[in-house]
Amino acid sequence: MIFLILKQILLLGDSRLPTEEDHNFDRYSKNFDRVISKHAKKVDQYRKNHPECKLIFFVLDESLGNYLQIHNLDKSNIDQGTSMLAKPHCFWADSVMVKTIKKCNADYLIWFKPFSYIESANGSNIDLQKIVIYKLNNLKIDTIRYDTKYVISSEI
Repeated sequence: MIFLILKQILLLGDSRLPTEEDHNFDRYSKNFDRVISKHAKKVDQYRKNHPECKLIFFVLDESLGNYLQIHNLDKSNIDQGTSMLAKPHCFWADSVMVKTIKKCNADYLIWFKPFSYIESANGSNIDLQKIVIYKLNNLKIDTIRYDTKYVISSEI
């Protein structure tokens, strides 16, 4: 069988949904918790099956772009090209996500987010953290609390 040699294929579907419905931060956060918690329920079985091994959770987060916490703006009034003061979502230090990670009971969690970036005002992409490795034994990390009512997708 002959396969074409492809460097990269990226398909971007148009959901025709408003940004807040298509790239909803609250849903993203809850789905993260749901997936990690589902695997955390199986930790005892994983450890029983492989007693001499360290347990590593690997999270492949293929979400595009990133989220931003905006200041004093109505999310519904933001369109492409809107200038705003915003703080990028540092997913690796988000207090809600770190809380989920801490209670997963694995030894390590590796979070790989290959498409993590924000778009600058001039249209160029600024890469953000792509991979984070947490050693969960007594994890101490400074976290950031985000107010979800002010968090929007960087993909408007």
